[in-house]
Amino acid sequence: LGSLPSRNLVSFAKASPAHATVAFAAAACAGTAATLAAQNVARRSSRGQARRQGLRVCIALSAVQERANENEVGTMSGTGVESMAEFQVFIEDTDCFIVVFYANYFRYFQRAAAMLGGEVAGIQPPLRSLSLVGVKSAKYAAPARLGDIVRVSTASASSESDAGDTKLWHCTQQACVGEQECASAETVYIDLSWTTRGVGPATAPLGASDPSVLVLPIAAHVDELIGAPPAWLPPGSQCLGAIDALRFFERARTTSIGGAAGLEVLRASGVIVVVARIENFVFDIGAAASSSTAPELESRTKVAVKGRRVVFEQQVVDPLHERVLAWGSVTCVCVDVASQRLVSAPPELLAKMSQVVRI
Repeated sequence: LGSLPSRNLVSFAKASPAHATVAFAAAACAGTAATLAAQNVARRSSRGQARRQGLRVCIALSAVQERANENEVGTMSGTGVESMAEFQVFIEDTDCFIVVFYANYFRYFQRAAAMLGGEVAGIQPPLRSLSLVGVKSAKYAAPARLGDIVRVSTASASSESDAGDTKLWHCTQQACVGEQECASAETVYIDLSWTTRGVGPATAPLGASDPSVLVLPIAAHVDELIGAPPAWLPPGSQCLGAIDALRFFERARTTSIGGAAGLEVLRASGVIVVVARIENFVFDIGAAASSSTAPELESRTKVAVKGRRVVFEQQVVDPLHERVLAWGSVTCVCVDVASQRLVSAPPELLAKMSQVVRI
């Protein structure tokens, strides 16, 4: 069947759900055009288990074929699969307002991506070798709260092979409670079981001596580093992870508004500051692995107030080597607690921030 022309493969797929299942697999051997044609027909003509089984077979055979041709192609075709997963919100997932801490949505997203990876690979356990390395963009719409069930959809996953030593997954993910969207993101994961080197373009560190840059020292306690170590580190190594970096970003933002005392002043004024967006977040797993034994890291932050938005340009840096391990832009907004409306940054907030960093 793999040698059939695209139109004949499509006709075969129309015959029955079982035929469509086989057509999925055959299309993997027949080339991209036939794959797309057979998949489209199979989606229309097959249902339920037959479609899912056929899709898994297609993906598995496609991966085998692409691995054999990596030297010629260099890019693996998109899988186009979807998955749904649910997670309960526990108290350790929440912040001082008893809503899900902004970085913890990426815990849910990473778990869901791992479950999708296991489904694609035809295995029951999650693909635990997937690790978050990028957030192209993320939007926060409404909070998930303690006790909620967060439903995460993961769609349009694809994988790429770069010179045969790196495999990336690009996902569109959404977290909802009931019908209410809480967060959505365009995420990038690396498959650590394939990877033999780091990825991510290097970026210049923010100047530690610049008065407009807040520098927050971070003791790299082993129990705080929850990143999965890449294969080239010794077994049992501890490594900074992307979610660790997002937590360290938050420490710097809280410090910039005066710490716990500053938060209390804001709360007393009836205003809270919440994360609204993340853009262009990159976690360089190769740099993080190289700095895995660094005794201290730094979170460096620049702040710009733009009307109702407070934009933080943030980095996690190994100060010994001036190596940037993670970077990105986090946009926060001020919300009036009583009306739940966006408001401009109150004078109390600007005064506290001006004491810590030039804005």
